[in-house]
Amino acid sequence: MPLDHDTLVRLRAGHPAWRLLVARHAPLIASFLDLAFVQPNERTIAEGSDCDPDARRRELLRRREEIDAELARLDEGHVPTLDDTAVRDRFQQFAALARELLGDFREVEENFRRLESIGSIKDVLSRPRGAVVAL
Repeated sequence: MPLDHDTLVRLRAGHPAWRLLVARHAPLIASFLDLAFVQPNERTIAEGSDCDPDARRRELLRRREEIDAELARLDEGHVPTLDDTAVRDRFQQFAALARELLGDFREVEENFRRLESIGSIKDVLSRPRGAVVAL
């Protein structure tokens, strides 16, 4: 799809993905997508396409060092936790995001139903009159 001005205006007007990008929680959404999809796929592609066992070993050792450092901090009693306010704030963000996503999914469902209905109407209108009466 060419991304000319008219296409961009149409996308801004009604595309659910655009609403996600301009939503109040866009940074949270982007962070989630990065953590859940981009980083794992990026790592899988990099690991799966690298034939150098030494490079793979270096990467695994680097990750082990990160884990060992975190374990050492825990052993020293440094357990990072969220205070009650931060937990409440994160929960409210999560709940608001869930409501927004649910609304977006409902809209997508409505659009599919509308398209299905339009398709059914076009199907009926394309038949001869006798075939429509027989339905």
